[in-house]
Amino acid sequence: MQDYREGGFEKPQVEKENLPDITLMWPSFIEQLLLDKPKLGSLLSQAKLAGFSSGFIELRFSPSFKFQFQELNKKPNRDEICRRLRSFMNLPTIDLRMTLETDSPDDNDLKYFPSKAGFERSINYETEKEPIIKAVLEIFDGEVIE
Repeated sequence: MQDYREGGFEKPQVEKENLPDITLMWPSFIEQLLLDKPKLGSLLSQAKLAGFSSGFIELRFSPSFKFQFQELNKKPNRDEICRRLRSFMNLPTIDLRMTLETDSPDDNDLKYFPSKAGFERSINYETEKEPIIKAVLEIFDGEVIE
């Protein structure tokens, strides 16, 4: 996907009375963020888009994505995402409201944007899948922090 700033595709134009359809724009925003800031893009790609209004975007994280939630709530990361959202969506102000769910959502409710960074969705999945990781954890007396 090409950068909208380089003329690869047209930047969405938003009139003040009309809010952009965030559900259509979100995947493009994540793709662009993955190109420009891979770490932030991969963290944000695990969020579930839960709501949108003129002043904020609401994101939810499954309990298994606690690390991503914590990293994105750090002020520099949050500020960078908000700055890029304002630019991408052509809005004067936008804020993120992020929530870490306490219960695992139903399988039907999993609408997370698929990770484009090639990372597995959960470290627990990776640990179960690869016996070498278990061995390394045992050798170094390590533990998986959720």
